[in-house]
Amino acid sequence: MVCSCLVVRGMAESNEEHGPNRRDLLGRLRRAAPGTIRSALRPVLGGEGAGASPEPAARGQGEARPARRYRAADQWMGDRYTVRVGDRTHRFFFITGCYKSGTNWAQNILNLHPAVNCKGEFHFESLKRGFDEFTTVPWYLSSRPRMARIARDSFEDVVRRMIYARTRDKAGAVWLGDRTPRMMVELLPGAPMVNMIRDGRDVLVSWNFHHLRVKSAERVWSGARALAERIIPEFRADPGAFEARGKGFLFDEGWFRAHAQLWAKIVLHDLKAAPVLRERGTHVLTLRYEEMHRDVECARRGLYDLLGVDASEAEPLSRETKTLPGVAEPSPTKFMRKGAVGDWRNYFDERLTKWFKDEAGEALVRAGYEAGDGWG
Repeated sequence: MVCSCLVVRGMAESNEEHGPNRRDLLGRLRRAAPGTIRSALRPVLGGEGAGASPEPAARGQGEARPARRYRAADQWMGDRYTVRVGDRTHRFFFITGCYKSGTNWAQNILNLHPAVNCKGEFHFESLKRGFDEFTTVPWYLSSRPRMARIARDSFEDVVRRMIYARTRDKAGAVWLGDRTPRMMVELLPGAPMVNMIRDGRDVLVSWNFHHLRVKSAERVWSGARALAERIIPEFRADPGAFEARGKGFLFDEGWFRAHAQLWAKIVLHDLKAAPVLRERGTHVLTLRYEEMHRDVECARRGLYDLLGVDASEAEPLSRETKTLPGVAEPSPTKFMRKGAVGDWRNYFDERLTKWFKDEAGEALVRAGYEAGDGWG
C-alpha cells in the first residue's frame, strides 16, 4: 500500500506535465481502487471533501460530481449544536413527543419566524439505536474509548449534515431543526428541545384516523394488517361512517393496547428525561397540546424564547399556515382532522376505557391528565 501511495503521488505530481492521458489513467486508478485504499489515498487522489474541487467524471458518465457542501456542518464550535459556515452561525434544535401530539403544530409556529427552519421527520433514533449497540458491546472494537469517541463524532456529523442539507431552502434561517415524533433522547449534546405532550386518549383517536387514511396496509401496525386490508377501503368509500363508535382500528383490542402502551412508554420516558437534561444545561420546553389550545400566543412566545429569537419578527398565526388551534373545516380524511381537546369522550366506551387503564392508566395520572383511575 505504501508503494501504491508513492506511485500515485508521483503520477499526481506529474499530472500537468504529462497531460490528459496521465489524468485519465489517474482517474481509472481512483475508480478501481478498493474503498479502504481509496479512502487512505484521498489526499493524493483528490475527489470529494472539504475544500476539494469536483471529482472528475468517468468517461461517458455525465458531468463531474459536485463537492459535498453539507460537510460545512461538521465544523462545530463551542458546543456540538453550533456550527460556523462562512460568515454565519447556525444552531440546531429538536421537536419531540409522541405521535399525534402537536409536533407539526409546534413546527409550523416556529417556521413563521425568518430565523428558523424546521423539517420532519428524520427519525435519527433509528440510527442511534444501532450506534449505541456499536459503541457499547464489549467485544466490539468500536466500544473501546478512542473508537467510541470517533463513532460519536461521526454520528453527530450525520445529524448535523442531514438537517443542514435539508434546510437550505430558507436563506435567513440560523436555527435549523428536526421534528420527529419520538422519545426525548439527546442527539447533539445541549441542543434545545421542544417536547410535546397530549392526553393519550385523544392521541389514540387521532392515531386511529391517521391509520385509516394511509395508502397502504403496510404502514399500519403489523398486528392489524389483516384488519387494515379490509377497513381502509371501507373508510375511503364512506369516511363519515367511521365517526361513529365501534368503527375503525380504535375498537380492535390488539391495535388499541399496542398504541396505548407506546404512548405510555414515550410519555413516562420523557417525564423522567426532561429534568435530567435540564440539569445538564440543555434547554427543554415542555408544551402540552391542551395548553396550546387555551393560549396559543403564550405557547408561541415560549417557543421563540427557547431559541432566543424576537417574536415580533415572525409572521402572524393563521389558518393558512395551520398555526391556530383546531381546524376551520373538520374532516376525517384530512391530516389535520379536527385538532380537538377531549374528543376521546365521543368514541370511548367501557371496553376502551378498561383497555386504556390497563395499558396506560399510570402514565395518564403521572402526566397530570387524571387524579386517579376513577375516570370513565
